[in-house]
Amino acid sequence: MTDKNKINKIDKNKIKKNFSNSHQYDNAISYHKFTLEMIADDILSFFISQHSAHKHSTAFINNNSWLNRVNILDAGCGTCNGLLYIKNKINNNINIIKNFDFIYLGVDIALGALKRGQLKVRTDETGSAYLCCADCEEMPIKNRVMNVVFSNMVLHWLNKPLHFIKSVKNSLNLDSENLFICSFLSEGTLKELNWCYDKHSGGNTAEKIALHKFPDACYIKELLISEGFVVEEFKIIEHKEYAKTAFELFKRINLIGAKNSINNFSVKKNFNKTVPEIKNTESYKNNASSGNDNQSVMVRDNSGSIKSESIFSRYSILKKVLKDYGTEYIEKDNNNNNVYASYYLAYIRAKL
Repeated sequence: MTDKNKINKIDKNKIKKNFSNSHQYDNAISYHKFTLEMIADDILSFFISQHSAHKHSTAFINNNSWLNRVNILDAGCGTCNGLLYIKNKINNNINIIKNFDFIYLGVDIALGALKRGQLKVRTDETGSAYLCCADCEEMPIKNRVMNVVFSNMVLHWLNKPLHFIKSVKNSLNLDSENLFICSFLSEGTLKELNWCYDKHSGGNTAEKIALHKFPDACYIKELLISEGFVVEEFKIIEHKEYAKTAFELFKRINLIGAKNSINNFSVKKNFNKTVPEIKNTESYKNNASSGNDNQSVMVRDNSGSIKSESIFSRYSILKKVLKDYGTEYIEKDNNNNNVYASYYLAYIRAKL
């Protein structure tokens, strides 16, 4: 179980940059589509139930239509794939829900992703879709106007999930039926990568890279219940991604912007100016290949202390990890050897 008191500090600026620059996101995502399909199905079921509830109202009988409009909030909308999935689901069931209408609001911290999402909204000619650049932990919707809030593969990028849950709670309409759906990567995701790093770091914390810590799904469920949510569905789905090599497997992660967003250390050129990361490692690679792994720089660790550390240690560990990963975590598929990575998809459906 994850230490509930330990907050895994994620650099929000890295999140903004990584996902804003992930121009191949839509082509590279996989499990995101799987959970989006589940979310769209549950939202459709919610629409149908609301449609049935209003069937016998005076407005429905007189006009043969459901006049109510549902407000939907997509928390961490990215490039607005959620909007397209919902519209596609409704269009495929138009015989069940006639003249249905909804307003979509997408919120995301990455402006670059929102800009690509805006292009989809325009192409789709969706008149009732609006986008907002904001942090999901502090969403600017506080007047309880949303009937549906959903979040697909976002919560594991948050430092304060309770703040997010409170923000969702403040946005949901309590005067009518409401729905909250949340999918995220939970504890155990990329466990093979963690095992490899632990093996090759040898317990040396100076060399060990701080990898992303995924949240305990049961803990998130407990937070929801503590805030008054009724959890109607809770499940964790094991999913595996495959590739021919370990390098290809993790390159795919980078393509969608899901890079490690934990601040490991900062390199010090002097004590007055900080350079966040070493950007150009080509010369370092050449030195490393010649066996010179002992050059050092002054770095500031997470506690703020300045110390000397090898600039090659982490690069050499990465090489070992990729090599080891590609030989240890292999499954045969149609007589082909494929490297794999494990993902644990948490899915929660709840209401207030």
